[in-house]
Amino acid sequence: IDDLLHNVHVALPSEPTQVIVDPGRVVLAELKVDKPVAWWCEELAHATLGLDRIAAARALGGLGGPRADEALRRALTADPFWAVRGAAAAALGQLRSAAARPALLTALAAEPQPRARRAVVAALGALGAAGGTHDDGVADALVTLIERGDPSYFVEAAACLALGKSRSPRAAAVLRSAATRDSYTDVIRQHAFRGLAEARDHDAVPLLLAGTAWGGVPQGRRAAIMALAQLARGRRDLQARDIRERLEALLGDRDFRVQAAA
Repeated sequence: IDDLLHNVHVALPSEPTQVIVDPGRVVLAELKVDKPVAWWCEELAHATLGLDRIAAARALGGLGGPRADEALRRALTADPFWAVRGAAAAALGQLRSAAARPALLTALAAEPQPRARRAVVAALGALGAAGGTHDDGVADALVTLIERGDPSYFVEAAACLALGKSRSPRAAAVLRSAATRDSYTDVIRQHAFRGLAEARDHDAVPLLLAGTAWGGVPQGRRAAIMALAQLARGRRDLQARDIRERLEALLGDRDFRVQAAA
């Protein structure tokens, strides 16, 4: 290919079932591929390389429709590669179809791979906040996971953020409790703080102010700073003033990462 515009015509004896441009995405290039839904479904089900099946899942999440929804739900449980199952979960969260919710709830209980479970949790969070209203079934599943715990800290953390995004009335109390847990790089506390901001829990401001204190894990302190900024945005009341003054004081913190967040 040496021209600005180059057309390539490939003669075939019959209509193909799959057309994959750059299998495995090995060429350093941005691809924009326009294909029928049937071809994407076939690629998701039968492409040899996991990267191509992931690309198909992402494309189907943007296209939507009954066929895409069915293909994604099948991949969510049947694909042998965890990253493809995670991509299918993310796409179902994007589609927000009626069938996506029970499929994701089933996958949450059955998925053995932590990184795929994180994707399922994030997709449930997207469903829980769909249309600006919370979904009690999704919120119940997330609350159960947070209270019971998960073998992976990162799955618990993702559940905290997803619960906050769901705007469930139960979110505030559960997330404040989760914010007391210690974990690797403070990942659970980080996401609990972020979830409280997503839930617009202004009563959590004292907890978040305490979370910025010197001596805490830097990642958790930074998350508390960002959550405070999110809750104070657009406000001019006394609590917002207290937040601003605290952030101004943190500009002189001994941790440069905390200074940057402030």
